[in-house]
Amino acid sequence: MKIGKALTFTCFFLVTITSAFATIPTFFFDNQEGFVNADQCSISQIESQRFRISTYTGKLQGAKLENLRNHKGIKQSHLVNGSLVKLIEGKSKRDYKKTEIVGINQGVEVQKNRWFSERLDRGYLYYRSLLPAEDYVLKIEKGTENYSLGDIKSTVEGLYLRLAMDDHFFKLNCPLFGNREYVIFKIYEKYGIKPLALVGMYWDESKIFKYISSMTKYEGVKILPNLLSEEYLGDDMRLTKFDSRIDDSSSVAIENDINQEAISTNIGIDNVVCVSTEHLNVRNTKLDKVVFTAKLGEKIKVFQGWGEHTQSKLINGEQHIFRKVQFSERESEDQVIGWIASAFIKTKEKCKYINLRPKGDIDQISETTITGLDDPNCCEFPTVKRPSHRYDSGMRRFDAGRSGGKRLHAACDLYRYKDEPILSVAPGKIIRNRYYFYQGTYALEVKHSGGFVVRYGELDKKAISGMSKGKELKMGERIGYMGKVNSDCCRPMLHFELFDGSKTGSLSQSGNRYQRRSDLINPTTYLLKWENENF
Repeated sequence: MKIGKALTFTCFFLVTITSAFATIPTFFFDNQEGFVNADQCSISQIESQRFRISTYTGKLQGAKLENLRNHKGIKQSHLVNGSLVKLIEGKSKRDYKKTEIVGINQGVEVQKNRWFSERLDRGYLYYRSLLPAEDYVLKIEKGTENYSLGDIKSTVEGLYLRLAMDDHFFKLNCPLFGNREYVIFKIYEKYGIKPLALVGMYWDESKIFKYISSMTKYEGVKILPNLLSEEYLGDDMRLTKFDSRIDDSSSVAIENDINQEAISTNIGIDNVVCVSTEHLNVRNTKLDKVVFTAKLGEKIKVFQGWGEHTQSKLINGEQHIFRKVQFSERESEDQVIGWIASAFIKTKEKCKYINLRPKGDIDQISETTITGLDDPNCCEFPTVKRPSHRYDSGMRRFDAGRSGGKRLHAACDLYRYKDEPILSVAPGKIIRNRYYFYQGTYALEVKHSGGFVVRYGELDKKAISGMSKGKELKMGERIGYMGKVNSDCCRPMLHFELFDGSKTGSLSQSGNRYQRRSDLINPTTYLLKWENENF
C-alpha cells in the first residue's frame, strides 16, 4: 500500500492543523515516496532535535575539514565543514558525540580522496564541532532525485530548507508512524518572502539531504530577504498540544543528559546532598510540591529500583531523573522521606561544593580562596548546564557585529531555557541594584573576589528577594533567572559581560565600538575553561 493512500484511511481521527496554519501546505518526507501530503496530521512542540551542522574546532586557521573519529579517538575520515549530521546513540565518550552523516556540504571546494566521509558514515565528533542546525539554511543541490511538492513545485532542486522554531522545535504527529520524530522544516524558493511549505523530516528518512550546501542564516538573508523576520512560526499556528512525553528515541535522552549516573547512583554507599546553594527542595511522590528542604552535605540513603523509587519529570524544557531518598539522621518523621533530582546526589568525595568548604564547617563557604580570574579555584559556570548553543561563534560571540557593524557585541550570549537559574561565578558583592536592561529584560552588576566585574544581563523579570546593592554573594549562588527579549529575535539567554575592574564608573560608556567601559575583556576563554571544569 502506498504511504499517501494509507494516510487517507488512517488519519481521519486526528486533530487537524488549524485553518490559520493550513494556508501553508504541509508534507512529511519518505525516502521511497518523497513528499507526502500531511495536512491531516497535528503539530506539537518538542524541546530538542537531532540535526547538527559540522565545523572544524582547533588551532588551524581556515581549515575546511573536521575529523570523524572512532570510540578510541582514532581518526576515521575527513568531514567537510557545513555538512549535516545527526546525533545517534553510542558509547559514552567525554566531550564527544556519536553522529551519523546525513549530507555532505557540496558548497566547500576540497580535493576529496578515499579518506573523506560519506553520507551514512558513523563516528564521533568533538561537541564544539557540532553547531545548531537552526542557525543554518540548507540548499538542495543538483543530483537530488526528482522529488516534487505536488502542485506547488515539480522539482525541489534549488529550494532552501530551514528548521522551524519558536523557543522550541516542532514535529508532526501522525498515528501511522507512532512516535517517529518528524521535525518540521520550512521550504523556501529563491528570493521568496514566505515559505512555500512545511515538511516533517524524520532523522532516519533523510535522503533529500544527500546533495546539499549549507550557509548561515545571515548569509541566507541575501537569498531569502525575509528570513530573519520569518524566524518564528508565531501566529501562523495554534498548537494542538505540548508534547512532553518521554520518547526513548528522542534527542532529549541523547543530548540533554538525563543523568545516566542517576540510574547507577551508588546504593548502600554514603551519599550526600550536593548542590551549589545552601539548600535543596525536596518534593513529594508526585513531584508537584515541595515538602521540605535539605542542606548541602546532608547524608541521604537512596532507595533502589526504577518506577517505584525512580521517576522522571520535564522541568524547564529538560528531562530530569528523580530518586526517592531517606534522610536517616533526621528526627522529624514528616521530613525523612522525599524525592530529589539525581543530579544532586553524590558521594561526599565527589561533591565539589563540599570540597570548597573548610573541614568541619559545612555551612560556610571559604570566601578567601578566589583571588581573581586566573585563580585555579575560579569559577562556577553561570548557567546550570552547558549552553545549548556555542557562544564562541555566530552572533552569540564576543566581538560580533551589531547595528550593521556600527558597534560590537560586548558579551557572550549563553543560550539555555527560560526561567532557569543564573549563578554567581565567584564570591562577590552586588555593586548595582537590578535594573532594566534591554527589551523587557534586566541586569545585575557584581564585583567578584579579585576585583573583576560581571554584568549578568537579559535576566527575567522574576527577581530573587534580597538581591540588592551591597549583598555578599557566594560562588554558585542563585542571583536571577534566564530571560527572553520581547522582540522574539532570539532564544532565552544570559548576556555575560566581563570587566577586569581596573576602571570605575558606569559599565555602559560611549567612545568605543563596544559602547562599554574601557576595562571590558573578552570572556570567551574563561567561560570555556569554567564550562569544561564544571560539566
